[in-house]
Amino acid sequence: MKKEKTYQITCTVCGKKTSKRSSRAQYCGQGCKQRAYEIRKGIGAPEFIKKKKGTGIRKVTTSIPTAENKFIQSVRVPALSEIEALKVEKQKLMTSFSIIAKRNIKEERNFWSLVVGFAAGATLIKRDDPMLDLFVKLVGVPALFQYVGTGMLSNRDFSQAEIQKARKLERIKSDIEIIDNKINALEIGAKNAEIESKKHRMYEVSKNIISATEYRKKIIPELKFNEHFRYLMGNPSENFYALITGAPGSGKSTFTIQFANYFKENHGDVLFLASEQSGENKPLQNLLRKYKADFDIEQEPNKLNDKQLIKLINHYQLVIIDSANHMGLSSEQLENLRENASKTAFLVVLQTNKDGDFKGDQTLKHNCDIFMKVDDMIVYQEKSRFSPPAHVHIIH
Repeated sequence: MKKEKTYQITCTVCGKKTSKRSSRAQYCGQGCKQRAYEIRKGIGAPEFIKKKKGTGIRKVTTSIPTAENKFIQSVRVPALSEIEALKVEKQKLMTSFSIIAKRNIKEERNFWSLVVGFAAGATLIKRDDPMLDLFVKLVGVPALFQYVGTGMLSNRDFSQAEIQKARKLERIKSDIEIIDNKINALEIGAKNAEIESKKHRMYEVSKNIISATEYRKKIIPELKFNEHFRYLMGNPSENFYALITGAPGSGKSTFTIQFANYFKENHGDVLFLASEQSGENKPLQNLLRKYKADFDIEQEPNKLNDKQLIKLINHYQLVIIDSANHMGLSSEQLENLRENASKTAFLVVLQTNKDGDFKGDQTLKHNCDIFMKVDDMIVYQEKSRFSPPAHVHIIH
């Protein structure tokens, strides 16, 4: 058989000289190869400590590398080498398990019995006839002493050997299970650490990032409307944004006055920006008298600048703008008002054009939470993020 060629190399990690089949080999073994990887990646060396009593396996302690920021300093980050070391230890145990499991106690007993028989036959038996003596030594007596030797390994000893074998296998299985649990814990820890690190890197860009799980658990306040308005709009958030449109005389003002009155009585202060009916307006007064309204009215909203308007509306839970077109408020300006009064709800009246559609770009409808259209004293809710489409009759 041809002898395999080997090469003398010097390990680049520990400096030890050893024989390898490849001239390009750099390390004396897997341990140094792993250590070289750790050095390249900046991973700390694993802190293996003494064997744990009773298990025969190494107890592994995970080390926490220096964190780049305070956010992940408390996160347990196991080094890759620790997981690999556990996998190597597991492989050794599995090999031992396989070897022990294949052992046949009965065959071993017969083998040693045969050895005992031959040894006894060769040393104790003597015959005058050399040929007979040779035959007895080689055939007869070994068979006899094999029987005797077999008796030396009694059934009790055989049973004990089987029990010991079973116990060894059970211990190895237990050790493998312990290692599997440790590997699983380390891998979960590494995965969680990576998630937390990634989350922190995102937090450095924006402080408003939140996981979907956390968002689901947040308690977001909502307004509990009565049956009438809940059917139409649902239970909206405290800072809802609703639009209402309709032709002149369709019932827009009647509905807004009724809703403002209800809101004032049940949920908070209301401000009515009477742009279309500014000053001392008799038709508006008649509506207020009819429904016994008790909310605040800004008679000249068009005379307020943006700063004054924002300061004013922040004192109210609901602001009704009648109308956005008359006040010259665009979609962008309405969004600016909402941004600067984040805890205030808005009900914005929009005028209609000759085709019956609202005046303004579609961004208005896209951005709002609720969109309603009034026609012949019926309010049709076409969009609501809090309930399905619905319609109700305006009560005179």
